[in-house]
Amino acid sequence: MKKILTFIFITGLLFTSCKKKEIDNIQNQANINNDLFKPTETQANIANDGCLISFRNQNTELCIILSDVASEKFNLTTRILATDTKKAFAVLKYNDKIVYGESGEINITNNNNKLSGNYNINFTTNIVISDGIFTDIEITNQQIISFESILATDFYGNLISGDQTDWLNNKEWGLIEKSIFKQDEFSISQNDENKILGVFPNPFATISHFALNKLETTKFEFVVVNSNFEIVYESPEIYENNIAFNLSGLVTKNKYYRIYYIFTTDENEIFNGHGDIKILE
Repeated sequence: MKKILTFIFITGLLFTSCKKKEIDNIQNQANINNDLFKPTETQANIANDGCLISFRNQNTELCIILSDVASEKFNLTTRILATDTKKAFAVLKYNDKIVYGESGEINITNNNNKLSGNYNINFTTNIVISDGIFTDIEITNQQIISFESILATDFYGNLISGDQTDWLNNKEWGLIEKSIFKQDEFSISQNDENKILGVFPNPFATISHFALNKLETTKFEFVVVNSNFEIVYESPEIYENNIAFNLSGLVTKNKYYRIYYIFTTDENEIFNGHGDIKILE
């Protein structure tokens, strides 16, 4: 099912190539508890699976993912899946803290590729956004984030070609990426432990493998997302060092996805990374 994603504010790291529009009027604002949030710029884009709106000022970031645009009314969920409809997920960075939406409602309309809407969201730690409104946000046709550069390997794990930056720890994540594991900060690896040795084969039809280097007491978790950042597959807690995963029935042929992963040690150090995969015809 083809979905459309709407984010309301994501970090500039992911969207520096998007069109920016300066805004300063009462039709683009919200109340965060007793503070007035007035964005200083906005971005919007539609590409492939997703639509994004971003609002930003110097101190505040807000992301809202909408599961589709066939609907006009969305209810908040604490975890958004690729199969969801009429659902939304929200994450907010406010006063240097990251909090997640627990309940609320978002209403949105698309009129000639201009998005308007309103929202009210209850977050963790008693933070509330009320009377949120945005009007006539123009949409540009650019991909939200490119997943189309894989590190290609064969069935035996031999490197064929591709992106040498995939599957490395200590990757810098934006706000929406951090929200996948609801984790704000990550540790810095000082050794060769807690890393992925290989993902093979890639590309693949439905089944691939991880080869890991970690202690038996270190937990490994990963999530597969589509380009909407909706969850396609979420792993259980894994302690083995060689594992297979099967995406049969969950993915579309000839399409790219991204895997985000974390290692958690018994001392509660958390190491993060990500890499892209492609599903064969």
